[in-house]
Amino acid sequence: MPSENHIPPDETVFSVFFDGQFWVGIIERYVGKYGYQVAKIVFGAEPNNEEIQDMLINRYPEFLFSPVQSHERRGRSTNPKKKLRDARESMQKTGYGTKAQNALKAMRDEINSEHTAASRKRKSEKKDAAYLKRKEKQKAQHRGK
Repeated sequence: MPSENHIPPDETVFSVFFDGQFWVGIIERYVGKYGYQVAKIVFGAEPNNEEIQDMLINRYPEFLFSPVQSHERRGRSTNPKKKLRDARESMQKTGYGTKAQNALKAMRDEINSEHTAASRKRKSEKKDAAYLKRKEKQKAQHRGK
């Protein structure tokens, strides 16, 4: 079974923009009927077409995509008033930001929570080791060694 990060996409969209400091590429891929993933690539200097093409062809499997998120593809167009009402309701539910920004935020939060858990575990192990060392020292002193 393919891993979640290497699911073949049905449709892929690549966008390059300048964020004020660096040139950034966003790869959005739609997986299956309702799946959506995103990856972010920071270029630094403005990339030319050859660099982008080479990167997409040779390094695509290395990109770290966000976990699959639910997404409904667009169907028929609806009444503009209904669109406005739906947009207002969805902004109250999910907050501001594009799907790509929200997916990247979810990925960043997941990485941060993993880092926090690992840090907590290291700290606990260090504390336990110090406790055992202190007890051994007390035991040795009690024996008179």
